[in-house]
Amino acid sequence: MVTNVDNNIVAVNQAFILITGYEEKEVLGRNPTLLSSGHHDTEFYQRMAADLESLGQWQGEICNRRKNGEVFYEWLSVTALRDEFGQLESYVSLFSDITKRKKAEDKIYRQANYDSFTGLANRNLFVDRFEHTLELAQRDNNRVAIFFIDLDGFKNVNDTFGHAKGDMLLKLTTERIKESVRKADTVSRLSGDKFAIILSGDNDVFSFEKIASQILDKIAKPFHLIEIEAYVTASIGISIFPDDGSTYEELLSKADSAMYKAKEKGKNNVQFFTKEMDIKAQQRRHLEVELRKVIVNKELILHYQPIHQVSSNKVVSAEALVRWLHPIKGLVPPVDFIALAEDIGFITEIGGWVLEEACKQAKCWQSQFDLAPKISVNISSVQFQRQDFISKLEAILAKTQLAPDSLILEMTESLLIQEDDQTLIQLSAIRAMGIELSIDDFGTGYSSLSYLKRFPISILKIDCAFIKDITFNAENEALACAILSMAKSLGLKVVAEGGEDYAQCQLLTKHQCDYIQGYFFSRPFEEHAFIAYLNDNI
Repeated sequence: MVTNVDNNIVAVNQAFILITGYEEKEVLGRNPTLLSSGHHDTEFYQRMAADLESLGQWQGEICNRRKNGEVFYEWLSVTALRDEFGQLESYVSLFSDITKRKKAEDKIYRQANYDSFTGLANRNLFVDRFEHTLELAQRDNNRVAIFFIDLDGFKNVNDTFGHAKGDMLLKLTTERIKESVRKADTVSRLSGDKFAIILSGDNDVFSFEKIASQILDKIAKPFHLIEIEAYVTASIGISIFPDDGSTYEELLSKADSAMYKAKEKGKNNVQFFTKEMDIKAQQRRHLEVELRKVIVNKELILHYQPIHQVSSNKVVSAEALVRWLHPIKGLVPPVDFIALAEDIGFITEIGGWVLEEACKQAKCWQSQFDLAPKISVNISSVQFQRQDFISKLEAILAKTQLAPDSLILEMTESLLIQEDDQTLIQLSAIRAMGIELSIDDFGTGYSSLSYLKRFPISILKIDCAFIKDITFNAENEALACAILSMAKSLGLKVVAEGGEDYAQCQLLTKHQCDYIQGYFFSRPFEEHAFIAYLNDNI
C-alpha cells in the first residue's frame, strides 16, 4: 500500500485486496484508518508517527479489520520516501497476514497457562501472578493470602453419578468461587478438585476470613446437575505473606497443610496456618455463630443512661444502650460485637430489636411518671438505608403505642455526609412524624455545616473526646464553645457526652450547654435501677 504526503491511499497491490477484502477502487483516495479495528489507542498511532518523523520507518504488529468486519493481525513495515532534497514524497507500507500464527500462539499460551476444562489459571500462570502480586505487596506493605481449597465428598459424586456429572459440578464450583472474589484476584485449578486463590491489597485478616466463609456457604448449596441434586462442601487452608513465608512454594505448602487441618476438624471448615491468626479467626467465627442467636435466645438487654437538663438538673431523656448478656462470658459491651454485627449484616435485626424494646420501655415509664423522659435510640446507617425502615418504624410506634415526640433517633455523621436526596426524603419523613433527630459523636467526623443546614436535625451530641480534657485543654474548650455557639445560632439543642466531674459540668454550664450525659450524674442503669433513679431525678 502506498500513500501520499496527506496519508491518502494512492496504490495497492493484489495481496492487499486478498488480505483486506477491499477492491482497489474502494480504497483509492481514502485514509488507511478505514482498516482500523479500534484495538489500538491514540498513543499507539502517535508513537508510530513520531518514529516515521524521526527515523523514517516503523514496524510492528498491528490489529486491523477486513471489509467483512473480521479482525486480523498483520506484521506491518512503513517507510517514509523522500526526494533528493529530503522532502517527503510518500509512504510505502508492506504487511503480511499473521492471524493464523497469532491464533496458534494464543492457543499455545492458553494451553500453557490455563486449565482447558474450567478456563481458570493453571499452576504456571498462578506462580507468575503470585510473583507479580508479591512485588506489589512488598512495595505497598500489604498482605497476600493464598487459599488452598479442596472439595469434600467430590469422589462420592463421581462414583455415584458418573464423571460427566462430576465435571459439571467442577464447572459450577468454578463459577461459585469466582463470584466470591474480586476480578483482580487470581483463581486457579491446581488439579482434580483442588483450587487455589491469590488475594491481596488488604491488611485485615478478617476480610480473608469473610471471603473464605462466603466460598464455604456458596459451595455448600445444592448443585443441580440435570435431573439430580448433588451436595459437596469445601475445606479451605489459608497462609499469609509475610507472616507465613515469602515464596510461592512455602506459602502454597502451608496453605495445603492448613487445608488438611480443616478437614481433620470436620470439613466444611476454614483453617489459618498461623496459630495466632487461626485462634483469632476461630474466636470470631464462634462469636458470629453465637451472635446470630442472641435475639432468639433472649440474650440482649438494654441499659439506660440518663441525660440531664442543665437548667433544672432533671432527667429529660435517656439513651438506650444495648448489651449482650452472654451465658458464659457475662456482660459483653457493644464495642465487642456491634462492628461484627454490621460486618455480617445482622445489625438490622439487632437494631430493630433495640428500637422496639426501647419504645416499649419508654411507654412503660409514661405510665409510671408524669414527666417521663424521652428515649434516645442509636440507628446504624445499614438499618436506616433499608427501604422498609420507615414502615418498620411506624409499625413499632403503633405496636408500643409510644407517641413519636417521645422518641429521639441518633445517627452518626457518616450517614449524612453523602447528602443524597433519598437521605433527605427519609429524614424529612421521620421529622414530619414528630420524632427528633440527633447527630451522635459530633466533632469527630466530617462536622459539615452544609448538612446541619440541609437536614432536619434538632440535636447535636458533642463527643466525649472533647469533654474529658475540657478543663485543662484550651483547644478542646474552644472547640466545644464553638460548637455550642454554632448550635445556638442554628436553633439546635446540644448534649455534652462524657461529663465526668463537677469542673467539666461547671464549664459546660458556663458556655450555656443545654444537656449533659455522663458519669458525673450517672452510669448506665438496668431497667429497675433506672426507674429507681428516675424517682429521685424527675
